[in-house]
Amino acid sequence: MTILAPTGLALALGLAVQSTLAVSVSLHGTRTQELVRPRCIVHYRVAPGEDCVHILEKHPYSFTLDQLYTWNPEINDSCTNLQVGDVICIQRTRCEECPTPKPTASGS
Repeated sequence: MTILAPTGLALALGLAVQSTLAVSVSLHGTRTQELVRPRCIVHYRVAPGEDCVHILEKHPYSFTLDQLYTWNPEINDSCTNLQVGDVICIQRTRCEECPTPKPTASGS
């Protein structure tokens, strides 16, 4: 569920990094909403005591608060509905239409 491969490494290897994540997100104490994030390449699970600013400070120079809100529209403007265990997007691919890698035959 969590992808931690650096984007630069994947791009240097000529791989198209594409991820779809379907997770339950807690909003108002209920974990029911399923999210699909096709352009998200790094996901983050919220830890106890964290809010949007703490997460931003934990990943300096990686993204802005505006990007965090844009990539995670389920987070309200004051970040008060973010809960422990929520999985959020903290990095998206810059590629608008990355090709999907084709499988290669093994044992050739």
